[in-house]
Amino acid sequence: MCTFGPQAGESLGVIQKIFNTYQNVSSQEASGVDFSANYGLSLNNYGDLKFNLDWSYMNEFEKDGLDYTGEYGYPENRWLFGTTWMLGAFDANLNISYIGEFEDTPDIDFDGILDFEDNQSRMVDSQFLVDLQGGYNVSDSVRLVLGVNNLFDEEPPFAIGNGDSDLYGYVGGIHNPRGRFLYTKATFRF
Repeated sequence: MCTFGPQAGESLGVIQKIFNTYQNVSSQEASGVDFSANYGLSLNNYGDLKFNLDWSYMNEFEKDGLDYTGEYGYPENRWLFGTTWMLGAFDANLNISYIGEFEDTPDIDFDGILDFEDNQSRMVDSQFLVDLQGGYNVSDSVRLVLGVNNLFDEEPPFAIGNGDSDLYGYVGGIHNPRGRFLYTKATFRF
């Protein structure tokens, strides 16, 4: 057992400061639609195909009396489409992700006051990323995978930013800055 009381012959001092990072500072309301669809198809001797789509549409995102929908960092549309082909021990997967456009720079004059409702800035373009992966089950306990993320080496769309955390020319919390990335994986099950 560990105690953190005063040492023998000493007393506790007066509390000078309390650090409390949790605060209820505002409320937020969001509305939109999330849609998910999955479909499987047998190709008889040529394997099986599976398709899936996950789509999110943000109709409204209100915080502190301001509607952020379509504004900096709050795109209206996002989706992920994937398809997987399986034939025996082999499978291949293709994923396409999309993040919709949104307005740049919530604080146009960088004075610390959000003014996106009064001013309109440029639009940050949407981002499409394509990932491809192939896998082979050598046995019940060994699987080999080869893949590439961001197949077409897409750069994140340029953004002026919020003058705070996004000083790299893109919106770090929304877009993926990593270029084409090749990888291999070996999985061993015991």
